Amino acid sequence: MAIRTFLVVAVLGFSAQLQAAEFVEIFEMKLLGTCTPADMQQAAADTSDMFRELGYSAEILVTQHGIPQDHLLWIGRSPSAELWGKAHDIWRESADAAAISERINACTEPVGSSTHVPAG
Repeated sequence: MAIRTFLVVAVLGFSAQLQAAEFVEIFEMKLLGTCTPADMQQAAADTSDMFRELGYSAEILVTQHGIPQDHLLWIGRSPSAELWGKAHDIWRESADAAAISERINACTEPVGSSTHVPAG
């Protein structure tokens, strides 16, 4: 996972969005047969909408090489670790977040561990 994370960060490192983020989280997930990448993209969009005021945004990266085709990467960006922490606290307590989390859990299974990277 560490090499994959490095490659993702290296490839995305030139993105203006990633450069504007101080804190990045990366989750590798295996997509289950009951869902499509579009389902996960919608979950990421819903999460981004939920935390827009805190500056958090998420997207799904579907790669063509380097990881199995049924794997996805969740890339979350926040302007600071502090704001990410506030969003995370809300995520743990919110019924809306619980509904999004249920959709994510129904569509995926975790692969490896998550990575949180100070982008600075």
